[in-house]
Amino acid sequence: MATTRFNSRQRVPGAIRAAIACVLACGVDGGVGVIEKSATSCRVRFPKPQNQAAGRALFTTAFSHLSEAADRVVPFEMYSVWHLPAAEGNDVDQSHGNSEGRRNCEASAYLEMPVDTIFEHPAFAFEPTDTVIDLGAGVGKPTALAVLEHGAASGIGVELSPTRFQAGCEALGRLARVVDLSNDVNDSDLVSIELQLGDVLAADLAGVSRVLIFATCFSGGLQDQLKLKLAAELEVGAKVFATGTTTWESTVLGTASPGCSPSLVRRGSDVGTDVSSKVWTVEPCQASAV
Repeated sequence: MATTRFNSRQRVPGAIRAAIACVLACGVDGGVGVIEKSATSCRVRFPKPQNQAAGRALFTTAFSHLSEAADRVVPFEMYSVWHLPAAEGNDVDQSHGNSEGRRNCEASAYLEMPVDTIFEHPAFAFEPTDTVIDLGAGVGKPTALAVLEHGAASGIGVELSPTRFQAGCEALGRLARVVDLSNDVNDSDLVSIELQLGDVLAADLAGVSRVLIFATCFSGGLQDQLKLKLAAELEVGAKVFATGTTTWESTVLGTASPGCSPSLVRRGSDVGTDVSSKVWTVEPCQASAV
């Protein structure tokens, strides 16, 4: 990834700030501490919003045009759906094999669902140091909301569709044009939002402490692979919110080492609509059954 580097501890002249802010939106490689962009990722770093209202204003500026462009789903007006070009949709649908376990929808289907209740629930709420990853992120709205309004330190969205990935990167470009880079800011005071174009099974989970998955349209095979990946690769204490997981047991053992595996454990009720009923926590290594 080509980058132009700026020292975030130094004041950046207004004209240069404007040029930096254009970097992502204009399709030019950006700088560490501000923007980075490549063919398969885009990332913006900026000072943490002072409060929820400020974060919501930034989110609205960046993403409102996408809400207007998305098709509305009737009778579910609270949801938006992004349709893909036919060839791209077929590629996404075929990427993880057959449709067994899906609920009358294909893998390429994507609904933008409300996440505020999830992010505010005590079972899943963020700490100021949390890194959140959304597997199947669409255009990246939940990823951005986790950082802008709900206090996460960084958000990562992984999406297989180039169309949705590009739309999300354009939104981050709009965000980059309005974030305040006028004051002296240390690297430690910056938060970040990143979108990655790729397969959720190849996602890097190092340092991730919260995982968001809307798996309703994932095949049973993909769900099985995901649950094992999460149990094996996430750090102890990490939490996973997953809905639509038809193949997950209340306890999922990983395969980190022979005879001893970390596990995903759901402590809430096995049924119900409460957020806690869909949260798994990674617990320490347990002896595997022989």
